[in-house]
Amino acid sequence: KLGQELAGELAALGSRGFDPWRLAEAWVKDRPEQRLRWLELQLQRWLKEVLVTGDAVNNNRASGLPRPGAGMNMGPVFEVLGRLREARAALEGPLNSQLLLEEQLVRLGEAFAAAAGRTG
Repeated sequence: KLGQELAGELAALGSRGFDPWRLAEAWVKDRPEQRLRWLELQLQRWLKEVLVTGDAVNNNRASGLPRPGAGMNMGPVFEVLGRLREARAALEGPLNSQLLLEEQLVRLGEAFAAAAGRTG
């Protein structure tokens, strides 16, 4: 169920309708480490599908992640993946968890907008 919930929340990823601050506020209250781990796994799966098959048709629909377009820049998505790993470890530290989640979700939205060639 958590996966379905998260997929729904990420449906607007990379678009102007994506609200990382609202998501971070909700995520910090309910299993933030599990949510980041799920997101990390989905990004890994998404990148594998894009890079190995060039067609992320099946698994990525369930993740809520945008479908890749031709010529997408994967660099920003790889960068977010690395930061997600660091953020999961940092959740247990003295940092403000909501700000940490906000940063990750903002970067994720920006990465998918950049990968799709959209800015602003």
